[in-house]
Amino acid sequence: MRYGVNRLMRPRRGETVPAPNSRTDSEFAEEFVVVIICAVLTSLARLSDPDPLRKPARSVAGAQIITGKLSALLQAGAFLMDNRCNVLKGRDVAACNQEDRLSMNVRPNPRYAEFVYRLGKISPKLSAWKGVTFRAVELEHASPEQILSGEGSLKYGGRWNAPETFPVIYSSTRPGTAAEEAFRLAEDYELSPDDLKPRLTCGIEWNLSRVIDLTRSDLPAWLKLTDWMQENFSRINQSGFETLCQALGRAGRNNGMSAFICPSVRVADGINLVVFRDRLRAAEEMRLLGEEELKKCLA
Repeated sequence: MRYGVNRLMRPRRGETVPAPNSRTDSEFAEEFVVVIICAVLTSLARLSDPDPLRKPARSVAGAQIITGKLSALLQAGAFLMDNRCNVLKGRDVAACNQEDRLSMNVRPNPRYAEFVYRLGKISPKLSAWKGVTFRAVELEHASPEQILSGEGSLKYGGRWNAPETFPVIYSSTRPGTAAEEAFRLAEDYELSPDDLKPRLTCGIEWNLSRVIDLTRSDLPAWLKLTDWMQENFSRINQSGFETLCQALGRAGRNNGMSAFICPSVRVADGINLVVFRDRLRAAEEMRLLGEEELKKCLA
């Protein structure tokens, strides 16, 4: 069975209980723009001179510099002030036509606005991607709907999404990587051998249109993935904060990206596909391989 936009699962807002004093992207955006406006007014005040004959060249040059820098900041602020996916260039309005106002139970990473702006201008550009990836899931979560829902990452979070923000489907390009990723994750949570449950490895066929490959060697210098991916996201989230990778994932999702291709932290030479489940478009497809056989086994 192929799943298009009519089968998209969106975060169940009624199930998300914001932590005390938690704030939305919109509220942080408003503060961000207020700060920019204050900076503009302060800079213009400093440039103003009661004596128009004194150092006019310096004032004009300073104004030009400030104007150039502020234009970039204001563009980033514009993304934050309205996170409706249908205003982002290239978005499929039918696939995502409702307001995106995420209630976060962790404090948003301060570099999020920067990531939104930089990803909007990133080179190499987004490209289409077709292929098969694999997931290793516990038998109790092995129904076709659960495998392709992203509900687990929505509830508990993952490397590229904070808990209770948006659903992500994590998978690997090799079945061995998927299995090892799953058991390494169990090690991270310090599970005992008796806590390990049987798992089923399944394949998913994808046809995606807006994917960024973070395994390339020609990525811009500001993307410090080697350092960022060493963060212990579960401990950082438990401390009440969003990690750099999670902020980058949120920025990519809100920039209209369908998925990231990224290196595995736990498995040497492993490659993972990170799909933003609620950002798939009508023309994009995912298909669980062997779905009918799986249903018979689970019946």
